[in-house]
Amino acid sequence: MEYLTIKEFAKLHNVTRHAIQAAIHSGRLKNKKKLGVYVVSEKAKYKPVIGRGRKNKKTQDGETE
Repeated sequence: MEYLTIKEFAKLHNVTRHAIQAAIHSGRLKNKKKLGVYVVSEKAKYKPVIGRGRKNKKTQDGETE
């Protein structure tokens, strides 16, 4: 099984290195090993978190901004 560094895995999935580290520490990313630094299987499934950030604010008449 081929392993990639966090930086290489992030580049492959077009996300930041920090997003991959967060996924590892929260347990959302499997197939990892710690060899001084974390390495991730190139076949590991990664699904980015969607919907983070600001929520739509509702106005007094019920409309969203």
